[in-house]
Amino acid sequence: MPLSWAKGFKHAEMRDRATTLLDGFSYFGAIDLALYSNVSVMFNGRDATVAPHIHALTWGHSESEIAQLAARVNQSTPALLRGMPPFHYHILKADEALARVNYMLKAPLSEYRAIPKEGAEIDPVTRRIIPGIKGSFDQKKRALRPGALWKMTSVLGSRTIPDIMFAGGEGVALLKSSIANAVWRIREDDTGLREMKIRRRLPVPPGRIKERKRPKPQRNGPGSRESPS
Repeated sequence: MPLSWAKGFKHAEMRDRATTLLDGFSYFGAIDLALYSNVSVMFNGRDATVAPHIHALTWGHSESEIAQLAARVNQSTPALLRGMPPFHYHILKADEALARVNYMLKAPLSEYRAIPKEGAEIDPVTRRIIPGIKGSFDQKKRALRPGALWKMTSVLGSRTIPDIMFAGGEGVALLKSSIANAVWRIREDDTGLREMKIRRRLPVPPGRIKERKRPKPQRNGPGSRESPS
């Protein structure tokens, strides 16, 4: 969808579709957003494209079951960029799973650029790539620049962690634990910020004030210890 429309992406519908597709699996997942800065889904459009998508970690099933699910989804779901299937998966070792969970839960941090490979169509006016018409593509990513980072944060808006996360089977307990831990961390951070603000408003404790010693005034005249020569 165009970046200017992306604030209205329907996270509840995405969650529902994910839970329907993964019915019968144990899984833990989250909704993510990808910014394609040189792709426009509208002809003559100058707006970049935001692709809402999901990441899910599943376990306790055979690779053939996952492959069959991927085939069904890829047959029924159009790709944003030709040559790049909507559903792809990786087999992970147990010690790699935590890194993937951390990746799923991050905020949008990367910007993607589509790289035309063969016969790709380019908008003659904006020079943006027109996806899904013909040709094939690859993609590269880089860190979001400050302006784009602000825009993607605005797209997420007021959506909360429970809004963008979902789970099923044995993953439900993991989801509950993750949300509880996230809420605790947020409260700890908020408490720390409040305490910092309070400390900034308070006067400096007396023990931290370095008292300057003023030199004793010199007295001249009768009774003085020193007199001008």
